[in-house]
Amino acid sequence: MTGLSYERPMPCKWVFRIKYNSNKKIKKDKARFVAKDSIHLKEIGHMDTFSPVVKLTTVILLLPLAFIHN
Repeated sequence: MTGLSYERPMPCKWVFRIKYNSNKKIKKDKARFVAKDSIHLKEIGHMDTFSPVVKLTTVILLLPLAFIHN
């Protein structure tokens, strides 16, 4: 078999955090579902990082093009 193997699900966990006001009252509760980074696949470089964030300049460029070309 070639390529990546997706036979095992990636381990994940919930991270909970409570934020407080200066007078020690609860301001907000936060929760995130994150993937654990302890598993590395030999086919994927360990030093590579990826960010799923779009730069504002890209959005400013693509919105008028999308409008022009429907």
